[in-house]
Amino acid sequence: MPAKHIPSGLLAVASGLSGVPQTSEWLDQVGEVAGISFRMPAASEAVAIACLRLIRSRTPWLAVHGRADWAKLVEADALIEGWRALPATALAPHFDTLRLRSTHSLEEVAQAHADGISAVIFGPIWDTPSKRDLVATRSLSELQLATQVGPKVIAIGGINSAERVQSCLAKGAHAVAVLGAAKKAQQLISQV
Repeated sequence: MPAKHIPSGLLAVASGLSGVPQTSEWLDQVGEVAGISFRMPAASEAVAIACLRLIRSRTPWLAVHGRADWAKLVEADALIEGWRALPATALAPHFDTLRLRSTHSLEEVAQAHADGISAVIFGPIWDTPSKRDLVATRSLSELQLATQVGPKVIAIGGINSAERVQSCLAKGAHAVAVLGAAKKAQQLISQV
């Protein structure tokens, strides 16, 4: 049964995985983190589900980006709504656990709060290749303001050092999500 909480600490983002062997190797490199979110696999739906099942078996908390059907199949703990996902009005009636939303501005954080979202993913805090030329970089001061709006805030974007993890937590972030730095998650955790 999915957990009804959002873990604090370090979350790893699994993105672009192409199969079970690559997913297994990625999980070995990531090690023990508070949770994992899964997005944009480079695989068929059947292979993506197999990857998700492997991740589910090895993590205490799992969130799936934009695919309520996949989230239900693997009993994910949360569904992440994003700007490339179906709108909340389409997803909410079909998903009965935690809903998170990817946000890139204080206005989006406020709207997520008004929509009853459990937590927001806010960023990018620093420059990151996955968002470059798509959305503006936020700042630590904006992160702090986002934490005062209402829902829990998970900082993301360019967080590639223990110092940056600590800076986000010091500004009130409930958790920090890493994509590019996921393979060095244990190093980030051990230095915090």
